[in-house]
Amino acid sequence: MDLESVIKTGKSLSERKIDHERRNRWTSAENVALINALKAFPKDVTMRWENIADAFEEYGNTWAVEK
Repeated sequence: MDLESVIKTGKSLSERKIDHERRNRWTSAENVALINALKAFPKDVTMRWENIADAFEEYGNTWAVEK
């Protein structure tokens, strides 16, 4: 999956309403999107987690880190 697809998928997931009850439960689609984002931004990429979080805008910078 290319970087553009990872960002597009993350943004489409983040456009959904998130209720507080579900916030800490991840769907399989969210897990796959995070795994793809981790692959798109390897450990040696500067500001890796900020880039991953940017793909999931509504969740904020702590979303991916909390996972």
